[in-house]
Amino acid sequence: MKEIIKAALFALFFGLFSVTGLLAQGTYTAASCNQSDVNAVINGPTHTAVSGDTINIPSGSCTWSTNVTIDGVAIQIIGAGSANTVITDALSDGASSLFNVGSVPVSSYLMRISSMSIQPASTVTNGFSPISIAGVCSSTTCPNVRVDNMNFSAWSETSNGTQSAWMIRTDNVFGVIDHNTGPVGGYLGNNNLSAYLGVGAYGDNSWAERDSFGTPNAVYYENNTLICGVNCAAQDCDIAPQQGAIGGCRVVVRFNTFSSTGFGMTYTHGTDSDDRPRGGRQFETYGNAATCQNTSQGCQAGTVLRSGVLMQFGNTFALGSGSWWNNTVSLNTYRTWAGFPPGGYCAGQGSYDSNDNTIYASGTFTAVSTSGGVLTVTDSTKSWSANQWVSNGSPYSIVDTTTTTSGWNPGYEITANASSTLSAAYYGDDYYNGPPAFNVGDSYKILRASVCMDQPSRSGGTLLSGSTPSTGWVNEVLDPAYEWMDSGTVLHGTFGSDTAKLIANRDWYSDNQSGEQTSATSPFNGTSGVGWGSTANRPTTCTTGVAYWATDQGSWNQSGNGFGNGVLFQCTATNTWTAYYTPYTYPHPLIGGTTVLAPPSNVQAVGH
Repeated sequence: MKEIIKAALFALFFGLFSVTGLLAQGTYTAASCNQSDVNAVINGPTHTAVSGDTINIPSGSCTWSTNVTIDGVAIQIIGAGSANTVITDALSDGASSLFNVGSVPVSSYLMRISSMSIQPASTVTNGFSPISIAGVCSSTTCPNVRVDNMNFSAWSETSNGTQSAWMIRTDNVFGVIDHNTGPVGGYLGNNNLSAYLGVGAYGDNSWAERDSFGTPNAVYYENNTLICGVNCAAQDCDIAPQQGAIGGCRVVVRFNTFSSTGFGMTYTHGTDSDDRPRGGRQFETYGNAATCQNTSQGCQAGTVLRSGVLMQFGNTFALGSGSWWNNTVSLNTYRTWAGFPPGGYCAGQGSYDSNDNTIYASGTFTAVSTSGGVLTVTDSTKSWSANQWVSNGSPYSIVDTTTTTSGWNPGYEITANASSTLSAAYYGDDYYNGPPAFNVGDSYKILRASVCMDQPSRSGGTLLSGSTPSTGWVNEVLDPAYEWMDSGTVLHGTFGSDTAKLIANRDWYSDNQSGEQTSATSPFNGTSGVGWGSTANRPTTCTTGVAYWATDQGSWNQSGNGFGNGVLFQCTATNTWTAYYTPYTYPHPLIGGTTVLAPPSNVQAVGH
């Protein structure tokens, strides 16, 4: 009798699991590719999806004028192939994704959208990103997603509207975006970690937490093909998914093919033009092949960072006829020349910057001129030494204390000075808030901010919170960018920057395309930059901060693609090499396409 009762209770116990969905996962095929049939096997009445389900969309060509919303579950939605399942997106409200996924939980299941073509209807001029995915992170991880084998080739920001510039928007998820094609004019994705590891908003915790290079704590772009117009890249970091928010992305762009790129292979906004949300936090860019086809202004750089920390290596930069690459990496700090709130200008009085809190000089303008992006001011009462106010690595700024521009105190980084004149760059007459509103008779101060909040090559610091955080320097630490083993012709050097606050061999280190190491002293001798080659040829002496990529170390590249492996060693103290960075396993483990159900707590796992 006891055995019968135990068996009955056991059956009831697992029957309850089935009712609640813990063991009710299955595969369901929609009656057609029509929205109503797909929605019926996700949200009822045919079936209500639970985490772990696979939803198949059969072959066919279907036009959707209503989206499908998926909430609170991690499921796999799989078409019959990008040439067979073709969905035309006819949504034109500028606010709705065709697949609107929200509240994806942390679980052992994968949220996946795969193997179909999504193209815009010819009538769509005010579209939105076709796919939005927002998750809910735990204190240790974020939900896993995969978007793969999709075709977005017909989308264009110019034709389909500003909000359709990005195909895939994510927030608070990790995972991989792989083997996709398109768009013709825009970005493949836009990623955020607004509440990284379940803490806060605006990307604050992603900034406060340590680096996660070489781990799954990022969104990975792998083996995608982008043949696109001038303003495109793999991804950006400043636009929210339909149910998510902005800030703090961590992204890896590796082994993709780009053509006609304008900004670069990857691009990120900083803590600037989006106001309160934080800029991109962390980036790895390697193994990509990029061809510039832009004959009017060239291509800006392989990676364009307005904030965050970078590892970049092993990319190839090719040129179409009449085109050019300006830099391999571009590091920009927009607040040195535009006063975006809440910080305002980074000119010595920004709310969250590292300011000297010293008035170095003051007076009144006796002459002011603006021409060709250069501001020139005169104080005829002064007698300064030539370039007295030019400091590479910690520049001074001229701040007009009388005039305000759009409510912001105007201040600009000084680039040169004579005995009674000062010059500063202001980046064009119509860029954001226009030329400086400086006038004869205005009072001025010379101030200095040694570091801007969230500028490139900084990380960590104070965990901010709330829509209006307490002011004060955020205590971010130096976290240099490293670049090596890239190949191709660039016009203006490996690194470019719009501020003298960022300098070589402190904020960034580069091999300057000097080539593979042939001995322990050549071409890299350990005093500056980055070297690469065999461990045997690594210098025995080194200066703190430099790095060396040992090509005969590591086993992260499991693809057999001929790219090789490697581990980056940093000189952490004089003549001391320490393993610093190993890329994450390639291909990404989620490309296997399967996940394993974790057994419920205090219940014995059974095979299934």
